[in-house]
Amino acid sequence: MTTELPPQWQDRIPESNRAQASIDAAAINSFQRDFARRGDGNPHRAFHVKSHAGLRGTLRILPDLPAVARQGIFAEPRDFSALVRLSNGFSAAKPDWFPDLVGLAVKVEGVDGDKLLPGEARAATQDFLALDRGYLPIEHAGQLMVISLATGNLLTAPFKLLRGLGIAKGLEVIFWTIGWSLRRLFLKSVVTIGFSGVVPVSVGPTPAKFHWRPRQSGPAPGRSRGSWTDYLRDDLRRRLAVGDIGFDLYLQFHVDDVRTPVDGGYAWDTGVAPMVKVAELVVKSCDLDGAAAQASEAEVNRMAFNPWHGIAAHQPVGNIQRVRGLIYQKSAALRSAAADPRQSEQP
Repeated sequence: MTTELPPQWQDRIPESNRAQASIDAAAINSFQRDFARRGDGNPHRAFHVKSHAGLRGTLRILPDLPAVARQGIFAEPRDFSALVRLSNGFSAAKPDWFPDLVGLAVKVEGVDGDKLLPGEARAATQDFLALDRGYLPIEHAGQLMVISLATGNLLTAPFKLLRGLGIAKGLEVIFWTIGWSLRRLFLKSVVTIGFSGVVPVSVGPTPAKFHWRPRQSGPAPGRSRGSWTDYLRDDLRRRLAVGDIGFDLYLQFHVDDVRTPVDGGYAWDTGVAPMVKVAELVVKSCDLDGAAAQASEAEVNRMAFNPWHGIAAHQPVGNIQRVRGLIYQKSAALRSAAADPRQSEQP
């Protein structure tokens, strides 16, 4: 197992990536403005616009973790408050039957330490962003940008993918998308599925991938409201009305660059890099339509989530991660979103 980050991983955002990141950030800002013109005129998130819920929860760090895991927020057993956002991935609000990725974003509060992004020294938070996919069929950030921007027009998306990625990679991405899209049509709950960080972060000196595994299963209790557009939120409403919901947080640790590559969006074999449970995320039972839950959701939706919102002990790792920080930061700035609840309260 790797015990030290190679020098190239220690660069927070290398100068060699800044120029390209600025170009990509401008493209994402243009993408946001285009969707704003088609919508209410106001820039929103570039992606993950539709929220299923924005909740307050508790992240409980477990005791007796192995030494490799006892780094950063996992250094000792304790409870952190957390903001939790479950969302659809598209750049505009669509009915829940629309084939789409699902995201789980968790912002851990009360995290001390020097922050990674310039201008965010006051932010006492650590973000973890995950998707309901275990891997992405990409090798580098340029491919991710092509895929992301192609979604602006779904009719032309296949042609943009083939042109921007080449025939072989474009077809791979198209068939990958068709595969999960068909399964997505049968999704009835966003809290009975798993989520993965896809690309690694550091846990102290060791790269790791994180995964959220659901603590609940089966159909939601109670009577459905029969919504065909917002049934995923309805599922959450019924579950939270009768009990807590939660996820277990697992880490996979880097072994070597062949079997556990840090570049690209490849999955890591659990036979090579076993899952290690490190924490539990719990959201207490609540009335999702009540005043307190509505206030929490408004707070969460004001927030910016970014894999680079955090401390050096959990620095993002790999070629895709190295260009995400500034892109996400500029995207959030366009809609005046803050990294930390305390910042969002400032005039």
